Amino acid sequence: MHKGDVIADRYRIERLLVRRGTHQVHEATDLAHEAPVAVKVSTPSTAYYELSDQIQRAVRLGRELERASAGIVRPLDGGEVGDSLYLVMDYIHMAEDLDLAADGVDERLVRLRRAALLVRELHALRVVHRDVRPDSFLISGSGRVHLTNFGLGRSLDDRLDDADVGRSVLALAQEHGYLAPEVLDNGTLDVASDVYSLGVMLFELLTGERPYRGTPDDVIAAHKEVLDGYQPQPIPSDFRPSVAPELDEVVQWATHPDPLQRFATVDELLAALEEVAPDRPVTTGRRAHPPRRRAPPPPPVRHTERMQAPQVGPAPGPGEQYVYPEDRHDEFEYPEGYDPDAGYDEYGEAYEAAPDGEEAAAPPAPEPPPEPEVDPLQRVLVTLRRTLPLIAGGVSLQIDAHEVKFVYFSAQEDISGTVALSYRVEDREGRFGHVEQRVTLDLAAAQGKPSGEANLLLAANAINLYGDGLACQFGDDRLRLRRSVLLGPTAPLEPDDLQRHLDLLLRVWPQVFAALRDVQDGAPWNEALAFLLRPPVPDYERLETLKAMLEREGYAISELEEGEQIGIGTGDDQVEIACYQEQILGTFLVRPWQAPKSETRALKKNKHARQTEAILAELNRKNLESFCTLAWDPKRGVIATAPLAEVAFVPERLDLFLGLLRSAKDEVFESLGEGEGQAQRRKTWMFWRK
Repeated sequence: MHKGDVIADRYRIERLLVRRGTHQVHEATDLAHEAPVAVKVSTPSTAYYELSDQIQRAVRLGRELERASAGIVRPLDGGEVGDSLYLVMDYIHMAEDLDLAADGVDERLVRLRRAALLVRELHALRVVHRDVRPDSFLISGSGRVHLTNFGLGRSLDDRLDDADVGRSVLALAQEHGYLAPEVLDNGTLDVASDVYSLGVMLFELLTGERPYRGTPDDVIAAHKEVLDGYQPQPIPSDFRPSVAPELDEVVQWATHPDPLQRFATVDELLAALEEVAPDRPVTTGRRAHPPRRRAPPPPPVRHTERMQAPQVGPAPGPGEQYVYPEDRHDEFEYPEGYDPDAGYDEYGEAYEAAPDGEEAAAPPAPEPPPEPEVDPLQRVLVTLRRTLPLIAGGVSLQIDAHEVKFVYFSAQEDISGTVALSYRVEDREGRFGHVEQRVTLDLAAAQGKPSGEANLLLAANAINLYGDGLACQFGDDRLRLRRSVLLGPTAPLEPDDLQRHLDLLLRVWPQVFAALRDVQDGAPWNEALAFLLRPPVPDYERLETLKAMLEREGYAISELEEGEQIGIGTGDDQVEIACYQEQILGTFLVRPWQAPKSETRALKKNKHARQTEAILAELNRKNLESFCTLAWDPKRGVIATAPLAEVAFVPERLDLFLGLLRSAKDEVFESLGEGEGQAQRRKTWMFWRK
């Protein structure tokens, strides 16, 4: 390409910016808009069609990056020109590649943080880059960092087969040493792969080296040896002893071979960096805390004495590998007691000597080490932190010990808009939590008859009773619309199940929220929420499927409500199950109680019913942290309800679901005259009855 050449009748070449191998990058003018652009022209000798697919994918991604900041270099257009391929991008004035070797460590950390913030922004736009490396970042003449090279990226909404992208990665990736092992192995789509690449960049920033070199197969094999415990995980202090142990730990978490053991988001990596290297100019935009650990950093083997390889020559240069001489074993000084001619098993134990002509007996297999104890709550939080960026409209906004806040928009056509939600894990054992939408509430300003608070209590009870899995709970300044979500550390929640809970919440909450605002302004609860009283349509097919599964598993089943429900269990332990809107709804009678006739008449006349209001207020308080939603059914008494949105039925999760519903019977209801003594007598009676 020469100055004045026009590509696709639109892009006029102005000057050559850089030439690298088979690629040339030119400054050009977009004649349609008289705007400067950058044009990358490639003439590959191999992998032509893979590169063409890469350019087309980059252009598709560019359309999804319209909302990106100026730090994202968007792919704008691309195609063929003669025997070459071209890609048009945003133009960055006086752009240079990100240099991880220039200046001191502090300045390099600043640049890395700025680069990581761009990757975090990309994840918020539901895009995974998968080619994060120093060459994918540019620094403009003004010092701003920019992210480019989107040819291997993918939208989280893209249904393209991972294996196809994996082959493209292997064919086109410029530096395999920055790619996560799962990307090299099968092209897996996950934000954790970008976290790994940032960890490798941090490793290189601290040492000038990358932890792994070689072909993709070499890199995959090296990670497997680390994962299986045969080799220690490389850490920066292996190369630079002056590197602080805290930075070693950050790198170890970021580059763990198992993606489930890495930092779940870029936010976690940035927070850990800020914790060990504070007082830097670039932060995550909020006060960062170290990520909540899932127990101590998992080995990857951390030996107290690390065996050093013999020095057989100078360190390899870029793209080279260590080459050992044939007689390297003869030069090695073996540890005391090691016989190189003896037989050794895979654990390094010598076989017992045997007479000539006989085979030596292998030693008994050693007992496997005990499984490390992992906090169930932390395991659940790790699952949530890894799952939410895959299905939510944005990565986590805030993470604390029990809660994840995130932005979500649904792919369902009947659900529109973006909403900020919160996921609270209420149970220390990680068995359940709540996904909820919170709104501010001024309870003192609530209006209505017989009082603003009583009107709101009756409205919340109606939602809890008739809301098909939606629950309402409020305090003095917050109102929550939520769904209880079963987690279960032994049979964990699947992403599709969580997404179904989120969609079901978003489908109904706006209408219910608008009605509650009317109630707060004084509208009678039964008029504002009249739409909830319509009976839902049962899903008979799903109910029959569930019934057949329960019968195979040996549950005691009975039909209820003319086949619209089934009962699981007998007597006081029976849980009623109905199927509506792609979900299971369980109901359990906790306490039989009917309001006195005088209170029933008072409620109809919008007058105070003191005991009923006391019961509703107590149920509202208990609903803050309970898996079940407690409600008062005027025909029956206090009931516990909960939804179960399962794509596939799992008996272990159903058992946990039933157990949590039945556990509501152990609650003490002071408004019904129960106290500690009566509660203890009830527990004793329940014990002997069983």
